[in-house]
This record gives sequence, C-alpha cells and structure tokens, in this order.
Amino acid sequence: MSGPGSATAGHFAAFDDLSGTSVEDSGVGPADFAAIDDSRIVGAQQTSEKGIANGYAPLGADNKVSTAHLPDAVLGALKYQGTWNASTNTPAIPAADANSKGHYYIVTTPGGTDIDGLTDWLLGDWIVSNGASWDQVDNTDAVVSVAGLLGSISAASLKLALALVKADVGLGNVNDTADGAKPVSTAQATADLAAKSVSAMQYKTGSYTLVAGDAGQTVYMDNAAATNLTLPAGVLPAGSFVNFIQGNAGVMSFVAGAGATRIGRNGLRTAGQYAMCQAWTYDGVVWMVGGDVQV
Repeated sequence: MSGPGSATAGHFAAFDDLSGTSVEDSGVGPADFAAIDDSRIVGAQQTSEKGIANGYAPLGADNKVSTAHLPDAVLGALKYQGTWNASTNTPAIPAADANSKGHYYIVTTPGGTDIDGLTDWLLGDWIVSNGASWDQVDNTDAVVSVAGLLGSISAASLKLALALVKADVGLGNVNDTADGAKPVSTAQATADLAAKSVSAMQYKTGSYTLVAGDAGQTVYMDNAAATNLTLPAGVLPAGSFVNFIQGNAGVMSFVAGAGATRIGRNGLRTAGQYAMCQAWTYDGVVWMVGGDVQV
C-alpha cells in the first residue's frame, strides 16, 4: 500500500493497520455529510414537514398511520362544505373525485344547475359526492314550515296563524249562545215535559212570576197574606204546565202578565189553604187555570 505519510486534520483517512501510518487522505470530513433536515438531500422531506399539509403522515406507536391523517374518502365520512345556490352554482361544484368523496353541500336557493345530470334542486336538498359523481339527497318532503311558522311551534301560535273559523271545521251553523239562553223548539220542549215523571217542588213566600224553569214543576205558596201568581207571555214553551198548592192561609190569585191571557171555568183564585190547582198554556201566551179554585 502506498500514500502520504500524513492527512489533513478533520478529514477521513485510511491507515495501514500494521504500521499505523496514514496511507490515504479522503479529502472530506463530517461537515461534508448531510445532516437531518439538510436541504442538500435532493427530493427528501424534512422532519418539520411531518403531519402538516403537503407533508407526510407520521406513524403512531403501533407503527400505523392514525385516522387523523387519513382522508375522509378512506373513512367514508360525510364532510359539510357549506351552502349552495343551485340557481347560480355558487360556489361552483367541482368534478367529483376520490378526494371529494363524502363532501356535501346544502341547497339554500333552489335552481336547475346541471350536476352530473341532476337538475331539480329544491330548498333543503343535499348534493353529495360519492367519489365518482355527485348524488342528490331529496329533503323536499320534509316539513320546512307550518302556516308560515318556523322552529318550535306552540298550539297558541299555530291557532293564531291558521285563523280558523267555525265553518272551517263544519260548525258554520253553530252559535255561541249561553246554555241558559238557547232557544228550545216546541218539539223538544214537549219531549222534555213528557220526560218529567216527578214534579219538583218550589217554595215561595210572596207573590211570584213564573220563569222558564218552572215548566212541569210544583209551586208551593206559603204565605199567610194574599199573593199574586203572574202568568207571563212567551217565557214558558207551548204545552207547559205548572202545579200550585196554597200551603198557608193566604189566597193566591192568578194574574196575566204583559201580553198574556188567563182563562178559567171555575175561577182564578185558589179556594183556600191546601187547595191544589194547575195552569197550562198551549201556545206560551194563553193560560188556562183549573182545579181547586174560586171566583
């Protein structure tokens, strides 16, 4: 072997194992070799580019790439991209590819933009990439609003918005008259009277005028002095009758009210204490008096 007897400090050199003398000076030292992140390594990516965009994915402790560094297309997940105007194609929908698989937009403005042959885009529809083309998720059957109301709708607000009237629910001929003021047909009044098998007793201690509720009942006049019983017109329905008892010494006289007529074959006053009689009207105006009466 041959070579110089010495080498430059810091250079790598070859030595003769037997003599221990330098036989070759390489002309290079450690500084001439590329270190980590040395840009002189052509085409290599630096450690600073690990796990960032356009860099490279690191391996985990299991010697595998974590899902955080895998594209959505591999995972099969949907990824919201924003809203889409299907009338103006804003933002412009790109051609579907493997990188866009799972990307979707929600239509906020209906339109007819042709995306892979689909042109009927309505409010609420989704446009979703399957990695090769764009598909449509038709959400137009979903309820967007009710009577112009959005969000959580209370019964009160819905009722106000609908503004329903009686005719809308088939009750156009129904009135809101109070029960006590509702008119009763002659047929109904007759049926009601026929249904009364027991006459209710009303106790009166002074003069009294009949009311509609007295039909078919018994009025017990309990007064030591004379009293008047007024027979009204148009208050009790046709066919009504009322029973009377003079329960005390006071004689009761039947008096015709305004517009009413009273008639009686034997008289128009009770005959005395414990006398029993009846007044009956065939039309609600003319009253006929009979029973234990006197002139």
